[in-house]
Amino acid sequence: MKKTRLSVVTPCYNEEDSLPMIFYRFDLLERLMNDSAYDIEFVIVDDGSRDKTPTMLALKYGNKQNVKIITHPTNKGFGAALKTGLRAASGEVVVTIDADTNYDHEEIPEILEHLSEGVDVVTASPFHPEGKWNYPVHRFIPSRTVVALYKFVLRGKADFMHTMTSGFRVYRKYVLADIMPEANDFLATAELLVRALLKGYQVKEYPTVLYERKFGVSKLKTFKTTMSHLRFMWKIYRGKIR
Repeated sequence: MKKTRLSVVTPCYNEEDSLPMIFYRFDLLERLMNDSAYDIEFVIVDDGSRDKTPTMLALKYGNKQNVKIITHPTNKGFGAALKTGLRAASGEVVVTIDADTNYDHEEIPEILEHLSEGVDVVTASPFHPEGKWNYPVHRFIPSRTVVALYKFVLRGKADFMHTMTSGFRVYRKYVLADIMPEANDFLATAELLVRALLKGYQVKEYPTVLYERKFGVSKLKTFKTTMSHLRFMWKIYRGKIR
């Protein structure tokens, strides 16, 4: 039986501390998927890292046939790296998952099961009633506020959503060309989801666990990212995003 091509896209920037865990999880995922209906490829986008990330990636995957390593000569932003990876993905099904190890790669086979007939996008949600998060409460409040604001400006199209910014998702490849974001920063994850909802694609949430980063340093700038969300919401409210 012919297997479905699956692309796992991971943007990374200065992730030398996280890479050993990512390598372990990729190897484990590959073993888990051996007997599945999927033929897996990994697409890793190095967004102009200045640490040992490029060297570590080359040593680990330089000769591996099912791994694509794409390098930005300079740092362009998380969204830019994500778009590069999505465009390079050859799979009929595309999984995105962050390099910060906040989500467990072992859940990929399970989230794929939710991509049933008629579903175009599955987004992981730690804030789903069945999800969990291992974060302090003060970090939970801004995320919930962002979701509430998106629900308001989307006028009912996102009422079932509990998370808008998760980087752990599954897309059908044909959807991506229609919802590719403009943002080059962390707004890109929300923009992808918003465009999918506005264009009428079927989106489903998958309850998951969000773990606190164990290795390396987060690259997200809270104030800058919040302002990006607010500007984007204003465009949605004014009908400028369709």
